[in-house]
Order: sequence, then structure tokens, then C-alpha cells
Amino acid sequence: MAKPDYSIDDRTLAERSRIEDRALWLYFLFKEMEQEIGIERAEQIARQAVWKYGELKDDRVGNPSTPDEFIDMHAKGSNPAVFEKEIPGTEGESTERKFRMHYCALKTAWEKVGATGEEIDLLCDIAMEGDRARSKGGLDIEVTKRMCDRIQKPSFCEVVIRKVDDE
Repeated sequence: MAKPDYSIDDRTLAERSRIEDRALWLYFLFKEMEQEIGIERAEQIARQAVWKYGELKDDRVGNPSTPDEFIDMHAKGSNPAVFEKEIPGTEGESTERKFRMHYCALKTAWEKVGATGEEIDLLCDIAMEGDRARSKGGLDIEVTKRMCDRIQKPSFCEVVIRKVDDE
């Protein structure tokens, strides 16, 4: 896969700004909860809340039941330049699909307020609960590479979507 060459226009910058605002809400809510009730309980509550948001979005937009449907929703549901998405094509129906994001407005926002790499990794995983809720119809979603990984330091996040057997 090769990084796509996106032109970043005013619309893309505005969308990124809106995502950064939401990322900051999550960050400050999480930090306040962590201070009041501890990190474990704060994480549990944040995950539950974001999962419920994913369920609500699922009710509005639909629940993808295959990796291809999930990719189609991500490809068509937003401006791909916002996250500089790299979505490889495929022949036929797939039981596994991948896509990469070469830019993350959430990570950018969290870095601006001084979040550590460990905090960013946790917040990213919490934010993914919304996607996991939307994939409850037989998909497994895993972020296999993260831009915030301080050891590997990839220049992208890689998301793998797998069809889970109904057994």
C-alpha cells in the first residue's frame, strides 16, 4: 500500500477541526473522571459511553456485516482526506480487509494538550469502541499499528477488519 496524495482543502481542515474538538471533549472528560474515580473506573465508563454512541450510530446508518461493507461505509461515509485514508481494493468478497490512516485529528488534538503516548494509545482504543459497537454483527476490528507507538513509530494507523465465524 502506498500513502495516498490528498489535497487538503478548507472543507478537510474544517472537518479535522470538528474531530479535534470531539477528541478534546473525550480527553478532558476522561482526565476529570480519572482524577475523581481512578483510571480503571474512568476507562470502563468511557468505553461504555462510546460503545453506546456506536450503537446509536449503527441504528441510524446501519450495521456492516462483512469487512467489505465496513470498508464501504468508511470510504463513502466521510471525506477520505480527513484521515488521509488508504483503502486498497479487493477482488470478490473478503473475510479480512485493511485500511490505513496517515493522519489522525484525534491524536493531533491530544498531542496539543500534552497527552502522553500512553494516554493517546488508551484514548484511541476507547474511541474505537464506537466502531466495535457498529461491528457487533460478526466483525472483529483490530488496530494493528498505531501512530502513537513509541517503539515502532509507524507513519500510519492500520485497521484490520475480520469476519468472525458465527459458531
